[in-house]
Amino acid sequence: MPEAPDTELVLITQARSGDEKARAHLVQQYWMPLYQHLQSRTQRPEDAEDATVIAFTKALQSLDQFDDQYAFSTWLFRIGQNSLTDLHRAQKGDTLSMDDERIGEAIRAILVERPTAVLSPEEELVRKQRHDAVHEVIGQLKEHYRQLVELRYLKERSYEEIATELQMPLGSVKAKLSRARGLLASLFRSSPL
Repeated sequence: MPEAPDTELVLITQARSGDEKARAHLVQQYWMPLYQHLQSRTQRPEDAEDATVIAFTKALQSLDQFDDQYAFSTWLFRIGQNSLTDLHRAQKGDTLSMDDERIGEAIRAILVERPTAVLSPEEELVRKQRHDAVHEVIGQLKEHYRQLVELRYLKERSYEEIATELQMPLGSVKAKLSRARGLLASLFRSSPL
């Protein structure tokens, strides 16, 4: 049952200041309503789930843009609908601003890069922050997508090796990796990376 607006505003204010409990409470309160809303707009439950993850990621990273004069649910559901639309477009391959493989190569470059020269403390801090941020974004993927991304871009396995290791048809590996990269693209667009 939705909380009273004043309580919700307190939660949002706390979440904006970085209170993880308040953020978790917002996710817990709105996860199922948003998921059900998105599921009613797609034939594929996994799309609804992916769009829900993306929507919460975007919403929590842009809480400062939320206008308190409107209901939080209205704002969140709009982000969710836009995320679902973006996801469907990405699946058709017509709007991803970054090429699938470029996303993968960027991930690999950040995660497995070995500095060729001694870095200054500031450079090392930036490198570590980028590394941690990419891990955080990958960590937002569902387990089966995360596993594929790690095998392909961290362990540098070929599609064929992944198919053998996971006992999965080669076509499924390629399709799921493409889907994972689409999700990563959406998450990266909403990330301060």
